[in-house]
Amino acid sequence: MYALVIGGVSALIIAGSDKFIFEPYLPEGTLTFTFSLDYFIASILYGGIIEEVLLRLFMMSLIVFLIAKITRTSSESLTGKKGIYVTAIVLAAVLFALGHLPATIQLLGVSVPIIIRMFLLNGLAGIGFGYLYWKKGLNHAMLAHMMTHVFVQLVFMPLLF
Repeated sequence: MYALVIGGVSALIIAGSDKFIFEPYLPEGTLTFTFSLDYFIASILYGGIIEEVLLRLFMMSLIVFLIAKITRTSSESLTGKKGIYVTAIVLAAVLFALGHLPATIQLLGVSVPIIIRMFLLNGLAGIGFGYLYWKKGLNHAMLAHMMTHVFVQLVFMPLLF
């Protein structure tokens, strides 16, 4: 249930922001939508599985581990240290957003509003996925990421564009 909600909210924020906030800054023709089954399947599998394994399972876990080592926090007392997890979620979300830079440049070009869009929209979704990974596990983060792509491509893009 949490994964569906975070996936749906992330999709709404992404598509809604493109339509109502970032539309003037997006290149001509990028706000038209044509469904592609190949892109749909690839985005669900790559985003939902590969990106979550890399950014949540490996990167977020590594950040928690490193902060715990630096602060000399034992694994037994780690569960009570919310700040460590929040820091790891935010840092992994920033890296998640930054990982979208090449695709953003290729699809939308480079400008300050486009870069802000990339960090804001991907970063917010990454925070949601990171929270789910922390509280519910990798499977929930993966499902939320997959559902974001499902909602964007099957619901919000067809409705808004």
